[in-house]
Amino acid sequence: ESAVEFISGEENGEFQGFLADGTRLFILLFQQVEILISTYQNKFSIAFTEHPVSLLVTAEGIGKAIVQAFCNAGYRVAFCDKNETSGQQLAKETGTVFYQVDVSDQESLERCMQRIFLVWGDIDIIVNNAGISKFSPITETSIDDFDNILSVNLRPAFITSRLLAIHRKSQPSRNPFGRIINIC
Repeated sequence: ESAVEFISGEENGEFQGFLADGTRLFILLFQQVEILISTYQNKFSIAFTEHPVSLLVTAEGIGKAIVQAFCNAGYRVAFCDKNETSGQQLAKETGTVFYQVDVSDQESLERCMQRIFLVWGDIDIIVNNAGISKFSPITETSIDDFDNILSVNLRPAFITSRLLAIHRKSQPSRNPFGRIINIC
């Protein structure tokens, strides 16, 4: 794994960074999440403490900042991470609900979503931010590596979106509010 060596200023709403091997890395600005939250608060003029947010994020880095941003805006937040120690710590710091979930495990992810539906009744915003990568030339990337990347970066976004759509369709009354944000 390469660590970010250098992060420069803003470029088109993103930080531009470089990995130790020279690979460009683009990271969504944390401020963009706050702008998104502010936009929806102003546009819909509703009390957001009534709108549960489910986050498929890591309890560190960008994911941690996303959890904090939604908490600071007054949302009820549930998030998941594979790392129980980091997840429990962030939940304690922010007063959020943490679920230890390997997002590449369909059954585990579906159980997590069902628990949130059971406890909160619905989810109005899903942020899919879990992601991995293997920074290597395509000729050195195996099919197994590629499948593993897709199982974390893409498949959970489909699973959570599908479950939310099924859940919403089964409800007796229509909930017009809903956002799915994919960052990966």
